[in-house]
Amino acid sequence: MLKEAGRVVVLQHRQQTNLQTLLRVLHLYRL
Repeated sequence: MLKEAGRVVVLQHRQQTNLQTLLRVLHLYRL
């Protein structure tokens, strides 16, 4: 699941290139 989620994060980061989105995902993973 982590690998798939990582791929989605990379795709979103490539399209949006937004740190907020990455931080949100990281925060969700921490929880």
